[in-house]
Amino acid sequence: MDPITQGVLGASVPQAIATKKHIVAATVFGALAGMSPDLDNLIRSGTDPLLRMEYHRQFTHSLVFIPVGALICALLFYFLFSRRWQINFKYTYIYCLLGYATHGLLDACTSFGTQLLWPFTNERFAFNTISIIDPLFTLPLLVLVILGVKKKIGTVRPSRPMLGTDLSGSGFLSTSTGYGYRRTVGRATPACSRAYGSKTQLWQSAVVESDL
Repeated sequence: MDPITQGVLGASVPQAIATKKHIVAATVFGALAGMSPDLDNLIRSGTDPLLRMEYHRQFTHSLVFIPVGALICALLFYFLFSRRWQINFKYTYIYCLLGYATHGLLDACTSFGTQLLWPFTNERFAFNTISIIDPLFTLPLLVLVILGVKKKIGTVRPSRPMLGTDLSGSGFLSTSTGYGYRRTVGRATPACSRAYGSKTQLWQSAVVESDL
């Protein structure tokens, strides 16, 4: 998904459980942690043009890496913002964990393919229920997150961000009509044959490089 959607969804989940005191911190931490797995785009090679494609949506997006990725984010954010927002490390980590956890799951809902079960398998999972860029999904959720920050709505009463997460879940269900679950749209196979494919990216057919 695009970074804005990742950040908005990442912000909405911790914001939905945050107290009024922590609503801004939860939103910022969740948004930044929700976008951080895409830092794997920095893995590049001047001699191997397929290296970035192989590592994108790989270990940083896997389910087992969520606690580790959230910990890295929490350590950084706690160092930078703990004094300003008077927040302890426990809550910093919780908000980062919730935000980070949304990223791989959301990417898996597209047709691009995400290695959710790395390192146990290199298969890419694609539920194909939402587009890479979907304003009908992103904009309503963005409005609710902004309202949550402005009104400082926390856990005292049902929050707009919680409504937003409910709506986002409903969006997945509604857009899934007519789509099938696709598995293994691309595999990080040995060097002899590497393939990566996506019908929603600029490359419409699989890119194959053979070292034979």
